Amino acid sequence: MPGTPLGGRTVLEQSEEQKYNVGAYYLFGMGDPINWASLDFPEKDVRLYSGKCIHRALDFFQKAEALSGKRILLRDMDRVPFSLRNIDPQVAFVSALEETAGEVLEKLKTNGFYDLDSLKILAETFCSIKS
Repeated sequence: MPGTPLGGRTVLEQSEEQKYNVGAYYLFGMGDPINWASLDFPEKDVRLYSGKCIHRALDFFQKAEALSGKRILLRDMDRVPFSLRNIDPQVAFVSALEETAGEVLEKLKTNGFYDLDSLKILAETFCSIKS
């Protein structure tokens, strides 16, 4: 799940020059789950799983913000997803992740990886988390 400490593969270690640890998660749009993980599933299913994991992360961090009454910024994360590494560290993690989730959903539609019913389920999950 994006945002978990030490999740995925380490891309850049934290150092004096590098403000935070950067990782590539085992999810489409954030890494390469087909070649990195030992998954014996069709690519279509792995892509759907990736979308659901990103949306679960959104749900989790939105609830954490609501319960704590604080915005969780990118700089607050122990590991920043590789796809978010060039975003201003002062940006809210949820906002950055929402943008990535939207991009992943759009790529799935344009590349024809899902049938209409699967896309509806994924889109409904994303919309229910945003509201």
